[in-house]
Amino acid sequence: MPKAPEQTALFNPFNGHLEQLFGYIDVGDLGLPDIQRPFVWKDAKVRDLFDSIYRGFPIGSYLFWRNSVAGNTHQIGIEEREHNDPVLLIIDGQQRLTALYAVFRKKKVKDENYENRNIVISFNPVSEEFKVADASTIKNPEFINNISDFLTKTSTRTFINTYLLGLQRYYQQLTQKQKNIISKIRKDGDLNQEDMAVVADKLLADGVLSDEEEIILEKFGRVSGIQENDDELNSNEEEGGDNEEMSGAIESTTLTKSEKDLLCRVLDEPVTFEEDAISERLEKLYNLKNEEIERQAKKVLHLVELKGDENSIAKNLSSGMQRRLDIACSLINNPDVLILDEPTANLDPLLRKKILNLIAQEKSSKEIAEELFVSVKTIENHRSNICKKLLARRRFSFCRLNFSSFL
Repeated sequence: MPKAPEQTALFNPFNGHLEQLFGYIDVGDLGLPDIQRPFVWKDAKVRDLFDSIYRGFPIGSYLFWRNSVAGNTHQIGIEEREHNDPVLLIIDGQQRLTALYAVFRKKKVKDENYENRNIVISFNPVSEEFKVADASTIKNPEFINNISDFLTKTSTRTFINTYLLGLQRYYQQLTQKQKNIISKIRKDGDLNQEDMAVVADKLLADGVLSDEEEIILEKFGRVSGIQENDDELNSNEEEGGDNEEMSGAIESTTLTKSEKDLLCRVLDEPVTFEEDAISERLEKLYNLKNEEIERQAKKVLHLVELKGDENSIAKNLSSGMQRRLDIACSLINNPDVLILDEPTANLDPLLRKKILNLIAQEKSSKEIAEELFVSVKTIENHRSNICKKLLARRRFSFCRLNFSSFL
């Protein structure tokens, strides 16, 4: 168990990671002053916090107060701790830290009504999507319904292998369902609600719909709407009657030949997933509490030549250092596309040249984004060879220019 940081100055930076903070909470060395409000975040906000951390975005800092007085404090969570009086009190960032602790440790917290509350967040490693757990995440095998079940494991390999095995079985069943739907369509059979749900998921998988696909989904939606509002159907179910003919099915004959061909083509595409990619995403999620973010921060600070200034206050940095810090912030989550809007504005010629050389150097070493867009006011900046193409704006239009014409 790591020791809490010693007092060495009025302001003492703490360069730790989440797992260290969780360790202090576990034994009671990190708690809350009684004046702190209870945990008031909704689950949706906790979901957004995990999404931000997972994608590498900064989530702010924490402010702690060293405590030397007994009493007037309470612990994070609802359990008794080894130490009754915390030596560190969190003054700023309590909601974030409590949310992370509750999920990573699978612990209950007291909410604004002072009731014990579980926070359940789901994660889909296939789409890399976080959701507040609900009926849809329970039914969908792609989702880990409660990521706390995964994050509290001492070893990830068994959990990941079990998840991949279940996902493989699910995709095999889904492939068979798609084949059955294709057969129904070709025989002009009826598609029931489950069939339409499979088709809709398949059409929506790419995120972009063609006009014909939208028409198909509209036809499905009209049938679903009839079922949801059909009092006769509800009455028939309560009476235990045969409701097979009123199951909200759509007849394949209502689809045009081109619509049928489109559906058969889409459904005939194999359902596959990349085991290695999913394993990497789960390992990434598991390691969020450790040094992953800290390593990325150190990497980008080194890239922009700010190594050694990690604990400096941004407003106390020089204008050139602040501009490099801006670039570091834009690189923290490894973007595929990076847009720099006037990165050298209001800098003297020497600093401007240094910033442009830095961008050019890192671009050539492929340490930053694959696609880079830089907007500048002075055409002289092309000499840094940052970009391959040059566009000049004239009033409200752009024209393509040749670099050689300016050499």
